Amino acid sequence: MAVRRFLFLALFALLASARSWTARRNRRSSPEDALAVLVAIRQAPNDRPTAIPVQRGRKTLVDDPDIPGADAALAGNAVLDQEDPNAPADSAGVDFVVGNRLVTVEVQGGLPADAALAAAVDLATQQADCLTSGGPCEQVRAPEALAAGPDAGATPAT
Repeated sequence: MAVRRFLFLALFALLASARSWTARRNRRSSPEDALAVLVAIRQAPNDRPTAIPVQRGRKTLVDDPDIPGADAALAGNAVLDQEDPNAPADSAGVDFVVGNRLVTVEVQGGLPADAALAAAVDLATQQADCLTSGGPCEQVRAPEALAAGPDAGATPAT
């Protein structure tokens, strides 16, 4: 069942045209261990490997999101383009703990920072609901910013 829960999230990535997102779950030996890893992530948000061969970007922590069902959570915005020091934040991620599970959700590239963060929080909330439901997960619902076209959330030129 765990594989099925992860696959429904992984397959959703095919819907995102100009951006990508990932969700990873990691089962720790205890809730305390999962929380300790979250503390380590908070202390060094840019010092961790990625699940895909794409750099995560420079990450800046923002206010902790409220993820119902999570024991603790943190979030950050990121700049995917590490070559341009003036590039705006266009990505976001949420790390959270549910019991002994540590979950990371990332929305990478193609959105303004606030839209990327809103999409990451939405996906994290859906994943937390899945983990706490005790049964099969519902189909993932695409956050508005990911379901819209590549210019979703962009400020129109005037």
